[in-house]
Amino acid sequence: MSVNGWVYVLGNESMPDIVKIGFTTKDPGARAKELSGDTGVPTPFFVEYGIVVADPYECEKRAHNLLAEQRLNEGREFFKCTLGEAITAIRKAAGNGIQFEGHRNGQNTKAVQENSLDGVSFQLIGLIRFLKGDGDLTNHEIYRLAEWLNTNPDESDKWPGTELVEPLKEFYKDGELSRHELHQISLLMIEIENQFKDKFVWGENEDSDGVESAKEHESFFEGIRKKMNKIK
Repeated sequence: MSVNGWVYVLGNESMPDIVKIGFTTKDPGARAKELSGDTGVPTPFFVEYGIVVADPYECEKRAHNLLAEQRLNEGREFFKCTLGEAITAIRKAAGNGIQFEGHRNGQNTKAVQENSLDGVSFQLIGLIRFLKGDGDLTNHEIYRLAEWLNTNPDESDKWPGTELVEPLKEFYKDGELSRHELHQISLLMIEIENQFKDKFVWGENEDSDGVESAKEHESFFEGIRKKMNKIK
């Protein structure tokens, strides 16, 4: 059985144009701290970028192969390339398997809590972000959200599905969603995203070097869109 995990990029101010690409099923920030404890490194490592996938080890290997010519040492995970090149390789290696991706936002990093991945549905977080994209939720979109939860019970049992299932059941008791109920669900989804940012993300910044435009970034939720019949 596959285990969700991160494929990440670490950077260091003392090593310009050199990045470390690795994987972990726990916390990329912990690995950055571990490397920073090496007395041979004058400045600390920090997480520049990371994705959550179901097969982090295999994804990491594919990314390493794509950057084989830029690898500094076969026995080490350091590559002489830009952040943008590293991100491009990781995204290509992951294909449609990206459940979530995050970028460093200045120096105010918040590491993902250790052992937190198993209890979080990053697919559902991505779906919530997609639905909230235009800032105007509709009855149809909430119905599709409920339908997605019903057809993905394993994800519903994870957070934030645990926050959404019961309210949706209650609101749909009479078979329809009132304007007030739609507003309540909208507020709940906003609160979920705020909790996610506070607890699980070291920071996101779509203007980071090598990060694609918002339109291109949304392509990674293509699979979710198709499931929702948003795109035929």
